[in-house]
Amino acid sequence: EMWKEKRIFPYTQPVSDIYGLSEAVKIALEDGEDIYRRHKKIGKAVRDTLKQAGFQIYPLEGFESNTVTAFNIPEGIDDVRFRRHLFEKYGVMIAGSWGKLSGRVWRIGHMGENARDDRVFKFFAEFQKALQDFHWDINGNGKKLSEIFAGNL
Repeated sequence: EMWKEKRIFPYTQPVSDIYGLSEAVKIALEDGEDIYRRHKKIGKAVRDTLKQAGFQIYPLEGFESNTVTAFNIPEGIDDVRFRRHLFEKYGVMIAGSWGKLSGRVWRIGHMGENARDDRVFKFFAEFQKALQDFHWDINGNGKKLSEIFAGNL
């Protein structure tokens, strides 16, 4: 009723969100059309890196996103334990999934400021360490995930 009758906003406005949105728009406008090329380049490099390391990308080829990459969790690795370990030990967050894909698919976000070569390179370095902590070796022909990623850029 406060809003409808008196036009008084019923709760504290999220001023920090408005400032954040303003800064994000400013950065996007500075990037211009390059923002799309950067996301496409990073998305493809992430998918190619994961494939070369033996991961199966989800969904099928041709339906991928340039802002998030989903891939199947390696057999024998507990989704929740691994993600908690990755965050607590290495400060890196990845997402699980929901519904039928819960416990079967991980998601790596590479959108906005996370779609930068150096940030994704660091992600792969820490992600590989966590995989090794869980006794899972990548199929990288002796290369580190971060090196594979750098070669895919």
